[in-house]
Amino acid sequence: MKNPRGSKRGVMGGAALPLLALTAQAQDAEELKLRFEALNERLQSIEDRQSAGDLLRVQWKDGLRLTSPDSKFDLKIGGRIHFESQWNEGDESLEESRRFDGDANDQTKSKLIGPLEDGFELRRARLYLSGTMYQHFEFKWQYDFAKGTVGHKDVYGGLINLGDWIPNFRFGHMYEPFGLDAMTSSNDSTFIERSAISNAFAPNRNPGFLFWKNFKFDSDGKAVERVTWAVGAFREDASDNSVATGDGAYNFTARVAGTPYYAAEGKKLVHVGAAVTRRKPAGRGSESVTYAAKPEVDLFGNFVNSGAMKEADVDWRCGTELAAVWNKWSLQGEYMRARTDMNSGSALDHPEFSGWYLQGSWMLTGEARRYKTAEATFQNPKPWSNAFDNGGMGAWELALRWSTIDLSEGSEANGGVQGGELESVTLGLNWYLNANAKVMWDLSRIDLDDLDPAFGSGGNVTVAQMRWQYAF
Repeated sequence: MKNPRGSKRGVMGGAALPLLALTAQAQDAEELKLRFEALNERLQSIEDRQSAGDLLRVQWKDGLRLTSPDSKFDLKIGGRIHFESQWNEGDESLEESRRFDGDANDQTKSKLIGPLEDGFELRRARLYLSGTMYQHFEFKWQYDFAKGTVGHKDVYGGLINLGDWIPNFRFGHMYEPFGLDAMTSSNDSTFIERSAISNAFAPNRNPGFLFWKNFKFDSDGKAVERVTWAVGAFREDASDNSVATGDGAYNFTARVAGTPYYAAEGKKLVHVGAAVTRRKPAGRGSESVTYAAKPEVDLFGNFVNSGAMKEADVDWRCGTELAAVWNKWSLQGEYMRARTDMNSGSALDHPEFSGWYLQGSWMLTGEARRYKTAEATFQNPKPWSNAFDNGGMGAWELALRWSTIDLSEGSEANGGVQGGELESVTLGLNWYLNANAKVMWDLSRIDLDDLDPAFGSGGNVTVAQMRWQYAF
């Protein structure tokens, strides 16, 4: 006979198993719910922080960019490496010629043009941090570590986006607004070196203050920055250390530029511009102005040099700009003129010098040279296909430039200066591997003449140059 108590315990045990399983499932569900709520809180916290602008989005946009979701903060980390080499073959008469290396017309202080030697150099090695804060504050810190020294390049802060008619403001060490070639970044230059007039007459970077503004006009139904003006007060800084002194030695520089014709999102345009600068030399009784230029080869010394023109009162420089882009074709030229007003005690008769260049380029692969509307300058074309990516070949450009600068005027007997006349013709070939890498080849024929009779007859030199460039 079966035990009824044992049967009852078996029935109760069998009934308890489903209850235990349900209890475990309920506990698991509660634990999952708690985990889900914790995860949801963390996600909400991240979203709140993003909405508040506490996090920066990191992206690569031709450089490392960090941007807040509300766009109030935008940072860019960048740099450049320019490694250059040159080989030359020149006249012996050129290497034996001399140039001024002291006061104007002082034949006792001169320097040989030669020897002209081949060489390699790390032309530029720069790092920078730039950005905007709270939409109205801008800054940039850029330093160059090439050639064994550290130099200030762009180191400034400013106020921007203040209103439709209120100009932007900048203070620090920056480019004076003068010249299309000079204002265009060395990363974006069509040739390895800027033109001789840009090196001699354009003021380059100096410490000071700048006001500027852009104006937008309609182009193909879109508002595009078509006109830009800039004006500033600066002091001369020859060593890139952001220090410049001198009682009353202020320089005032202004530029206006724009595109009277702009179509096809910049693939077709005409650029015009003009700039002027009034410069007061520093010194107490020793004020002087010197003009000098290399032959568009950085490893060479100056070929033309006016010497130090003492008793200088005011130095004036002006320049005009004209450029055009028509799809794969581009044309660019500038004319610059300088005049130095001398004090009554000077033996010089207000010397005037001038120069110009004209260049053109053809994108063999069909891209168009790009235009920076906010600055009224040019930048590199962007390849349709990157080199080595899926059989891509990058972008190729063929360019030609004719450049001249004349630092000779009149005769020494009549208060003139014979600093020499330099003329060069350069054929260039550029390979844009991608938006950040570029290889350049230049072949130049350079002619120097019209020197002081005591300094030789000048001559010719043929120079081949090459640059490997990474920039981001």
